[in-house]
Amino acid sequence: MARKITQEEIEKINELYLVLNNYSAVAREIGRAPSTVKKYVDSSFIEKKKQKEEVLKPIDWSIFTGKGYVKTKEKTFFLLEKPGTQNFYILQNSLPEKGIKTDRSYNEIVARLMGFSFTDFINFCEESLGAEVFYGKNTLYPSIYFKSNTQTKKFIEVINFLIESKRFKI
Repeated sequence: MARKITQEEIEKINELYLVLNNYSAVAREIGRAPSTVKKYVDSSFIEKKKQKEEVLKPIDWSIFTGKGYVKTKEKTFFLLEKPGTQNFYILQNSLPEKGIKTDRSYNEIVARLMGFSFTDFINFCEESLGAEVFYGKNTLYPSIYFKSNTQTKKFIEVINFLIESKRFKI
């Protein structure tokens, strides 16, 4: 007999469907059948979620840079649209081309640049940048999906500044 679906799973199904927009992809993420996902996707949940625009608090970027908002020449970090999603982006970088490789998440490098633990960085992304964080079943690190908004664009500029600055030379 199949295990009973919980309210938490139903909420996760709807949140994942909002990002992935595909029954099969959601089913793979949560370990259920696509027909089960289809049965529990609630269109009113999705509409409420889309209508709810979070008002993000302004961030004083000078606490990270010692200056205000900064522009940089080189774009080491940038946003790349996540295939199969609408208006969600992943943080991409050109560090491997520069000979900097890691067996960990490159988001962890960003967390360290900003002086955060990885957990604090995830909380910062969710609360201050409006990012969505998903924990995969067979992955070591969570996936962070950013929205392309003003705060996120400033965040990208700040981390590019930090990686270029002499304090954080890699």
